Amino acid sequence: MGIGFLCPGQASQKVGMGLDLYENSTLGKQFFDTANDIMGVDIQHIIFNGPEEELKQTQFTQPAIYIVSVIIGMLMSRRRTEANPIYPTSYLYRQCNYRYAHA
Repeated sequence: MGIGFLCPGQASQKVGMGLDLYENSTLGKQFFDTANDIMGVDIQHIIFNGPEEELKQTQFTQPAIYIVSVIIGMLMSRRRTEANPIYPTSYLYRQCNYRYAHA
């Protein structure tokens, strides 16, 4: 039997999401640091500390969810145990997270 993953979409964001990934994995730190450089804004601070009203803004929500989803997908892909997704799906277009993480 295959495993399906449902990747989150907008409105799934939460202040503090991904902080454990940043603090406990090299990959998480690399992705968050790279995102800051690419965006030219301290997206880490917005994701980890809020305020919630700022994180809810689409220009921050979409990259925040993307970053966290890709990190989780890549970490799970590296483990390749029983968590080997066969049926990725999403609220909207989050398949791109899955496809990036498993490329």
